[in-house]
Amino acid sequence: MQSLVEEKDYLMKEFSHRAKNNLAMILALIRLKSTVLENRVDLSDIERHIEAINILNTRLYQGSSFSSINLHTYLQE
Repeated sequence: MQSLVEEKDYLMKEFSHRAKNNLAMILALIRLKSTVLENRVDLSDIERHIEAINILNTRLYQGSSFSSINLHTYLQE
């Protein structure tokens, strides 16, 4: 039973880590594209969406439940 819990924790940690890396890559690409376009197109809204998803991922991983978060704390961030 304990090894099943440990395996679940490991998989959730790995998923969170990979999601965070992918979001960071997407954010870097958006910022690069914004620079290339010399700010002719405003991509800041997309950047904020990606950052919000990243915060949500972090909150879900760090919280006691993988299915809910404290909305007040999330909105403050």
